[in-house]
Amino acid sequence: MTILNINAATNQAIAGLKIKEENVDEDYLYYFLVSLKDGVQQIGRGVAQNNINMSILKNMIVPLPPLAEQQKIAANLDKVTDLIDLHKKQLEKLDQLVKSRFIEMFGDVIQNNRGWKTHKFSDIATSRLGKMLDAKNKLGNTHFRIWLILMCSGSDLI
Repeated sequence: MTILNINAATNQAIAGLKIKEENVDEDYLYYFLVSLKDGVQQIGRGVAQNNINMSILKNMIVPLPPLAEQQKIAANLDKVTDLIDLHKKQLEKLDQLVKSRFIEMFGDVIQNNRGWKTHKFSDIATSRLGKMLDAKNKLGNTHFRIWLILMCSGSDLI
C-alpha cells in the first residue's frame, strides 16, 4: 500500500482511492488501512496475491476522530515508522558486521582458504525433517537443535 503523488495508470487489481471529504487526513487514512492489512489479506482471494473485492473496501467502517486528532495520530505514527526504518537499517549494518567478523575470524569457509580438514555433513551431525516434533506439545525432541537451512549459493553466505 502506498500513496502516489503522481498520475498513474493501474490494472484492475489496484484500488485507487480519492478522499471525498475535507475532514479526512490522507496520512491517517493510510495508517488506518495499513493497520487492516493482515485481516484484509486473510479475506482476500487470488492466486499470485490476495485481492479484496470493491464491495468489501467500500463497506469498511472507518473511525473518524476530529481532523486535528487524525493529524496528531498520523504524525505520531510517522515518528514510529521513522524509528522502525532506522532500526531496520541498524540491523542490516549489524548483520553485515557479523558476516565481516566471521570471515575475519574463520576465513572464507566455502573456498576453505585456511585449508581446514573437511567432513561430510552426515559424518558430523544427524539431520531430520519436521518428523522430530512432538505433535501434541509442538516441542522439538531435546536431542536436536533445529536450524533452518535455506538453499543459497556460496556468495550468499558471506
